[in-house]
Amino acid sequence: MPRELACPTCESGIVTFMRVGGEASCKACGNSVTVPAAARELQELPRQEVSILSNDQCEHTEENLGFNWGAFFLTPLWLLFHGKPLTGVLLMLYGFISRAWGLMGVPGLFIGLIISLCIACHYGSEGNKIAMKTKGYSSLDELRSAERPWAIAGIVVGSIVVLLTVVAFAALLGEA
Repeated sequence: MPRELACPTCESGIVTFMRVGGEASCKACGNSVTVPAAARELQELPRQEVSILSNDQCEHTEENLGFNWGAFFLTPLWLLFHGKPLTGVLLMLYGFISRAWGLMGVPGLFIGLIISLCIACHYGSEGNKIAMKTKGYSSLDELRSAERPWAIAGIVVGSIVVLLTVVAFAALLGEA
């Protein structure tokens, strides 16, 4: 049965929670509230027993972590350095094999590129969550500052790849 308590931060919001020891958000100010497990009087919790966490300290959700451009553009390499080395090596092997087959004229290069793009999108969207778990960052600011070099490198490499792809297609169209 859901229970409610007044938000200790804004005092105008109502925090609805399902169980003691769980977390909920104030509907008015958005702060995360942890309801202590030792609390018995749920309707009348003293202010000091409810801890308010900022967005940098709370349990992070997908919507507040954002997209990881380093994981998107540099997926195999990023995985090697973020606690998933086997996955990174397997994706590198997949990349080499699918590109080699494409160069040898084996059909399916387009499908391989679509699969690679789907994998990159997955790790781009889940990358910050993976980094939080594997690297043990304590705040969103720490995550962002640690992942910023990856994002810059990913965007630079991605821009170069897009530029070279456009040049290569322009050269192919010019020959036809």
